[in-house]
Order: sequence, then C-alpha cells, then structure tokens
Amino acid sequence: MELNSVLLLARQESLVAVDKRMLRHNGYLPFRRFSFMDSGLKAAQSLAFAAQARLDMPNLLVCDLPLADMTAVQFLSLIRLHTALRNLPVLLLGRPEDIKGREELEKLQPVVCLARPYTEAEFINALKSLSAKAADLPEAAPDPKNETAFR
Repeated sequence: MELNSVLLLARQESLVAVDKRMLRHNGYLPFRRFSFMDSGLKAAQSLAFAAQARLDMPNLLVCDLPLADMTAVQFLSLIRLHTALRNLPVLLLGRPEDIKGREELEKLQPVVCLARPYTEAEFINALKSLSAKAADLPEAAPDPKNETAFR
C-alpha cells in the first residue's frame, strides 16, 4: 500500500497538528498531501462522491477521537458500506477511554487504534500494522444493498 495522501478527521484541525507532523516526517512512509474535515458524515459523503466521480482519494484516514458527530464505530460502519471505501485504511487516535468498541472495530478492518500520547516508534508500528492489514484484504465486491444503506 502506497501511502501519500491523508484525510485528517477531527473536531478541530489544531487537534491533529502533531499527527500531521508525524505523518509528514516519519522514517517509514512519509505523506505528502493532507486534507482536513470536521464531520464524519460530511467526510463519508465527500469520499463517496470522490470515488463515484473517480477523483483522487486519500490513501489513509486519520481520525482523532471522539468525533464531533458520531462514534468511531458509527463512522467506520458507515464508510464500510460503500464499496470504494470498504478497504480504506483508518488510523484511530485518542485517549484510551475514547477508543471504545474495540470488538466491533475488529470487524471493520482495516483499522488500527493508537492511544495518545504515542511515541514515534509506536506510530510507525501502527502504520506498518495498518499497511499489512490493508494488503491482506481482498478487493471489495459491489453490494447494492450496502450501497443503498450508505445513501
């Protein structure tokens, strides 16, 4: 998985400033392009539109928890309904008490949770783990029932 474009999702952009620096300057896979959104629902809609219009898609979603408009499980459950978003890697960041529903999150792969504060080594290990999980997934097959549910 080539990782070079990231969508950062958080209540405020300042909450992911350190994460953005880590993404840009890590020794494993440095990222080059960043975009930011503050709503899980708007992010899901925007990603679906980009996929349908065959626009550039981010290679990674980084979500700062808790999200303003939904839980991580709700957000991942939503985007996993869309064929083009089903295998999109997601890195969830937050305090241990913010990362709830780990059992449910396991069903919504590829996703890795990383508790704050984290070290550079932990961050790189999370990226490696996410890359391996994404590589192991088969290509998503279209499912009209899920697409309808997404809309």
